[in-house]
Amino acid sequence: MNATMSESGESLTERDITALERHVGAGLPLPYRQFLLEYNGGRVSPDCFDFNRNGEEDGSMVDWFLRIGDEGWSNMYKYLEVYKDRVPDGFMPIAHDPGGNLILISLQGDGRIYYWDHDEEVEEGQAPGTRNVYLVANSFPEFLDSLYDIVV
Repeated sequence: MNATMSESGESLTERDITALERHVGAGLPLPYRQFLLEYNGGRVSPDCFDFNRNGEEDGSMVDWFLRIGDEGWSNMYKYLEVYKDRVPDGFMPIAHDPGGNLILISLQGDGRIYYWDHDEEVEEGQAPGTRNVYLVANSFPEFLDSLYDIVV
């Protein structure tokens, strides 16, 4: 991992991770599971990433990786509750950017990482789809390795 973590959360146990997996109804991809056990969220540096939005290059940055057990705005369970009817099934928020958009991990298959744009989400009461979800990386380790700093 090229990234450095800071302001990580309290240490987790296997029991904490298993409780989260029961809550979301799926097993977590192993690399992300290990990340939670080692860091339990926090800030990352470098923090910028790129993705393709409908054929155009775009980018964002990780503000916070969500934590288990934190009472602040990086609380994993709070995000799961707030976004349960807004994020498509099979995805779970793992981080947010400074603008209120999410970084999601797919709970199906190999744990691909996606950017979720809140400006393009469906209207309240409609089932969430993937029109506002953009592939960032094919795996969590690939995502961490792709992070970079903006050079000014």
